[in-house]
Amino acid sequence: MDAMRVQKLLRESLKVMVYASGLRAALETFYCVLEWRKRMKGALSNKEDEKKYKKRETAASLGELLQNTLRFGLFVASFSALFKLLKRVLLRAGFRGHKLIPAVAGFIAGISILIERQDWMRVYLAQYFLVRALEALYHNNKAQGGFIGLLGSTPVSVQALFCLISAQAMYAYVMRPTSIPASYYRFIRNAGPVEEWSLRALERFERKGEYDYDNIHERYYTRHEMNPAKPELFPRKGAKILPCTISHPRTQSCMLAGVDAFTNCFHNSLPIYTFAVMLPLIVRKGPRNVLTSPTELTGAVRNICRHATFLSLFCGIYQSTFCAYRALLRNGVFQQPSRLVFWAAGLFAGLSSQVESESSMAMFNLFALPKVGESIYVILSDYFQPYIQKVNKGEIAMFMAACSILSYFYQVKPQLMNENTLNIFHFLLNERAQ
Repeated sequence: MDAMRVQKLLRESLKVMVYASGLRAALETFYCVLEWRKRMKGALSNKEDEKKYKKRETAASLGELLQNTLRFGLFVASFSALFKLLKRVLLRAGFRGHKLIPAVAGFIAGISILIERQDWMRVYLAQYFLVRALEALYHNNKAQGGFIGLLGSTPVSVQALFCLISAQAMYAYVMRPTSIPASYYRFIRNAGPVEEWSLRALERFERKGEYDYDNIHERYYTRHEMNPAKPELFPRKGAKILPCTISHPRTQSCMLAGVDAFTNCFHNSLPIYTFAVMLPLIVRKGPRNVLTSPTELTGAVRNICRHATFLSLFCGIYQSTFCAYRALLRNGVFQQPSRLVFWAAGLFAGLSSQVESESSMAMFNLFALPKVGESIYVILSDYFQPYIQKVNKGEIAMFMAACSILSYFYQVKPQLMNENTLNIFHFLLNERAQ
């Protein structure tokens, strides 16, 4: 490569690094602001949450934030530069015109993810790129008239898939929280009204039949200081079920629990969706065009309210289903409690997808599917340990394979890629399709 091409490569890589670092810094800062806001409102009501916050607060120091930001920017820039360099080498080696050149270059360039030191970020990127790669393969099969293309081609199939994803996600959220990624678990917990101590009490009781009466009693009445008499919530020993009042902290009425879950989730999710909708719009259109265009603003506000309403309905239906099941259990309709109620409640809560658009639900399915897949994999590896083994650093191989597939489609069949993924690769590689 001559000096001019080297200078161009370095200049483009530096540009990619600056933009990627800025985006990571904005996301880290936004997350820290949410945590700070949560603490100021007194939501951290137990020592476990306080310890987690302090750990996050330490990690969010200026030095740590700068290091994470620079590492992410360096990783993205390295991927971009390594792909271009490898592609040039393969072309010089006599493979010109071969369609697998982008796939080989993308696979090797994917090793740059090792620069990113945070495990959760590597796993998130690997899952996101793998889902997008599978999406491209799905569209390719559909374009060729394959049988796989028949799946997910109707609104009913998209909603049915979301209901199944919701069922497994909400079961894992209560019964197997360590089987889902920590970031996904925090997202679900922050959206709903159930506090951490209540979730862990339910998990312990449902899985082991044990409960710490004094701890539950103390935490409940710390939250409900309006009742100074502090009557017993349930028998100190031998309780068949835990009262569902511990799962809706702001009201003692099961009739109002669903409404409380809806309003609480709407209040918590509205700023998150405002950021998630407005930031890409401002980056894509420019702040001046967005603020001076009534059409853009109206559409953005409509999408923000629709997303927040969908998630709030989901939480409300989930809480109402759980309370309804406990009421039937108390009245003798069901004889024994079952942990599958959390799976069924998630399935019914998935019906809230009727509020959302089909494209948004498809996007959410793509986001949640790898998380649920990871949950199922972890649970099966625990139950069938000799047969299913956990792969250490498996996200690296997953990311490399996904980059290989996406790089191929980007340069050979870009029309089959998702628009957002296409924009990401155009930003990374700054190259047009062949």
